[in-house]
Amino acid sequence: MIFTQYLLPVVREIGRRSLPAWSLPFQCLSHQNFNGCLLYVAMSVEIRPFSARTVQRCDRDCTRNNQALQGRPFSSAPNIQFGRPIHSIDITLNDSITTIRLESTAVASHANQACMASCGHSHVLATVVAKSEMLAMSEEYSLPLQVDYTEGAYARGLLTHAYSERVRSADQEALSARAIDRAIRPLFPPGYCTETHICAEALSTGGPMDVNVLALNAVSAALMCSSIPWAGPVGAVCVIRGADGSFQLGTSQEDMGSPDPVWARGSNDQVAAPPRSDTFKLLYAGTADKVVMLELEGQEVSEAELESALGVAQTQVQSLIEGQLLLSQTHKRVKQPLRVLGASQRMEEAVKALAEGPLTAALGVAGTFKNKAGWQVEKIKAMTAQLLRERGFLESSGSEDLVPAAEVQEEASEPVMTYSQYYFAFEAVLSDVMRTMALRSVCEGGSGDSASGNLVPVRVDGRSLDELRIISCNARPFHPSRLHGASLFSRGETQSLCLVTVGAPEFRAGSDLLIRKEPLQPNQQAELTVQYQFPPYSTGDTGKLSQRPNRREIGHGALAQRALQAVMPDMEDFSFLVRLVSKTTGSNGSSSMAAVCGGSLALKAAQVPIKGLVAAISVGLVTEHWPRPRCGLADQGWAQELKNYGRHALLLDIQGMEDGLGDMDFKIAGTQNGITAMQLDTKLPGLPLDILLSSVALARKAHCQILATMAEELKRVEETSDPNSFPKHKIHKLQEDVLPALMGDGGRNYLSLQERTCAAISLWADGEVQIYAPDEHRMKEALRGVRAAEGTDLEEGNVYKARVYELLDYGAILEMTSGVRHLLHISEVSHTKIKDIRDVLQEGQVIHVKCLGYDHRGLLKLSYKSVFSTSPDTQSNDK
Repeated sequence: MIFTQYLLPVVREIGRRSLPAWSLPFQCLSHQNFNGCLLYVAMSVEIRPFSARTVQRCDRDCTRNNQALQGRPFSSAPNIQFGRPIHSIDITLNDSITTIRLESTAVASHANQACMASCGHSHVLATVVAKSEMLAMSEEYSLPLQVDYTEGAYARGLLTHAYSERVRSADQEALSARAIDRAIRPLFPPGYCTETHICAEALSTGGPMDVNVLALNAVSAALMCSSIPWAGPVGAVCVIRGADGSFQLGTSQEDMGSPDPVWARGSNDQVAAPPRSDTFKLLYAGTADKVVMLELEGQEVSEAELESALGVAQTQVQSLIEGQLLLSQTHKRVKQPLRVLGASQRMEEAVKALAEGPLTAALGVAGTFKNKAGWQVEKIKAMTAQLLRERGFLESSGSEDLVPAAEVQEEASEPVMTYSQYYFAFEAVLSDVMRTMALRSVCEGGSGDSASGNLVPVRVDGRSLDELRIISCNARPFHPSRLHGASLFSRGETQSLCLVTVGAPEFRAGSDLLIRKEPLQPNQQAELTVQYQFPPYSTGDTGKLSQRPNRREIGHGALAQRALQAVMPDMEDFSFLVRLVSKTTGSNGSSSMAAVCGGSLALKAAQVPIKGLVAAISVGLVTEHWPRPRCGLADQGWAQELKNYGRHALLLDIQGMEDGLGDMDFKIAGTQNGITAMQLDTKLPGLPLDILLSSVALARKAHCQILATMAEELKRVEETSDPNSFPKHKIHKLQEDVLPALMGDGGRNYLSLQERTCAAISLWADGEVQIYAPDEHRMKEALRGVRAAEGTDLEEGNVYKARVYELLDYGAILEMTSGVRHLLHISEVSHTKIKDIRDVLQEGQVIHVKCLGYDHRGLLKLSYKSVFSTSPDTQSNDK
């Protein structure tokens, strides 16, 4: 009441008289949007009470102005909070079904820019922070960009016992951060050297759009409203397959495959949604006419279906891009030109005159190994630097003299280079040599055929553009072995060792329920877990084996899992939990694709009934015009110069140097019938759709060659394999009221049977018992123990042999010949009353007992004293 009668009219009056241009927000001030900035203005004047008529007039003005603002995407004047203008815009997607609100918020006022993206109950805050000083370049340049994504338990209104308050695992957060990073990184200026940190935080979830997609749009909007010369915006959507088979936007958490978490006892990790055999999910991020990032997960998707889904995604991102452009224009934030690292054209020409010839002679030799090629390039680099120093074109201080970007020289100055400038100049010349070799035959109508007069294109290792490296695979690298399945897949110098373990679903992390109640869902597939490892020795480096996978290992493991999950059998046919570990033992490009091929072989070797083999390959790209790092100032229009990339060439099965110097790494995995997973990484500010579709067609031809080699190896292994040595699964229906007998006193029978047979036994609420055994012999032994617990081999009135396992005050625990343990009550030991059972029985003693049937609890009743009263005829029934 004091606020309404005293402060509110004062602030409104000050807004009318002092700031007429911003009078509208001051008149619309209410209890909800009153802030500290205006409070300071109000406290600096004399405050006196206003009459009731004045207060009513101010309230009428406030109501009238609020009504005038309705229906406008932006207010006519900015709302100022903490010195930052606040704007918002609503974007409608998917035929008016989904609405996203983007708002340049006043939260995180010390950041360069913050933006809030909202869709229903989901809210994601994205912040951008860029340091004012420039980084000094290290030995090798890398874009100083860090992207983080977090999602706390509070976002879903949940309480956890852990301090981290996470609702998603660290691996899931790392995958979300990687997707955002890969979408925005290509749009930063070449040579960008300002340390930048982008953080996306899910504050609330449960809306109609996946928070990962919402976070990517929020980050793009924050960068557009910031002062960083970023060549955006980027729109992100997720396309799924509808019930009618058409492609549409995923507008529900169920469609996106991320339902509300199910919490296990004592665990804060989210239980992943069960995979389905009809999954299709395309995460797409692109500019107005090009693609910058995509991830695909599907069930043998055809090229025609992929083209249709990409068309839907490209159409839907247009409204997101237009909304972000309108938001940034209304925000009116000036883009500050930043000084970037690089080399001038004259510097590149000086290096090219000395290094182009030796590099051309060193590269393009057939069979060149990674270490040899790298050693030759480093030797040429050192010799060129020495010649430049002798001629006075390069500083003599060497690589230790690393200068910040503020001290780089302009193109008009003399070409006296620092070592950081020489690094960029040499890398540009090396990249030009590689591109010239690949583009040599790409001319007007040229096909690359030597018979037509055109030169055959040559790559850095002597291959043609569509030639695979030498492939070798072994589906049984260890024999004999306790492994369920293993394979060794090699492609060139890239090698992957894959190991498979098959077990019961109870071995899943966080699963500690004794009796399972959830039924199988329709089209539910067997669960697969893939762990990708990249040890230092795979590249000839030294280092410590990390116990925690880094982001790269997490991302490659997730890609391999998406590629292989599509061919996993249904749970009704194969209800095992499968774990695949892929160790990269040698790396020279496309190690993640080698993990997919080797993992497919290992699954087949472990007798997992997958629907088909999966092959994977990486397709690269080189263009004539590419983003060169130029020393000087970079503004937002740097990408406009690359509207036309000129000639381009696709490289099949890229190796390490082509990956590092090329423009694209397009990973494509699929079976004989279609694509199962895709992932696009590019260094260009977007790629046309026709280049992507051409890459897919090229990869599909390579898949056929790889699958033929893998099938031939499997045929050799299957001829000598023993089907009884692989894990077995069987379902047994228990008789009524025999579950207590199977469990035993305190679960002793149940635990003893699993320990003795090394089998995992699952008890279901409907009376089913699922047995998972390592081999056929142990399966029979476990099944025999279950039937013995049922009493099918213990008939009422018969006498059986048993061993005294343990003596208790109230009886004895007897172990039958089948290994099942039952209780012998002290009242059934002797016809006379005894004080201590140890006066009659001893541990380890072998006795005969008579079966008296079952009691009201379903437990077996045994009697020792009844044996002495039986006739000789009954004794003949001794088992």
